[in-house]
Amino acid sequence: MDCPAHAVFPTSRPPPEGLRCKTVHLIRHAEGTHNAAELEAERRQRFMKREEWRALRETHGVAFYLLESVTGLTYWDPPLTRLGRRQAAKLRRELTRSNVTFDAIFSSPFRRTLQTAMIGCPQIECLHRARPWWRKLGAWLRHEPCRPPPV
Repeated sequence: MDCPAHAVFPTSRPPPEGLRCKTVHLIRHAEGTHNAAELEAERRQRFMKREEWRALRETHGVAFYLLESVTGLTYWDPPLTRLGRRQAAKLRRELTRSNVTFDAIFSSPFRRTLQTAMIGCPQIECLHRARPWWRKLGAWLRHEPCRPPPV
């Protein structure tokens, strides 16, 4: 018997006998350079420098600082920061400690999400060693041309 479409079961108990259910883990990417730039801009209250920026912040929140019209930079594919790499490594330790395994891992194609998955999910390591295209992807992910804007 399959799980009902909108079944929710408390995590403290297993689902009712006979149901085949999957657990879905949603993991957000670790800190990217764009997140660090947002936090630093907010800390320094950069939005106060111009009336136009105040209006953009009102509309977009802290993400206003990522607009190309504000910094002149494009944040199309920012990599993880050092903190983001540490966060992903902590995720890996927690998943390993908790014996969490995955049947499948889905990620957006962005560098920060792939870096988080490759560092944070222990099961990807065996794929990385076994397949040449994973090795090429790993080399691409280590190349980090994006830099946060000067603050």
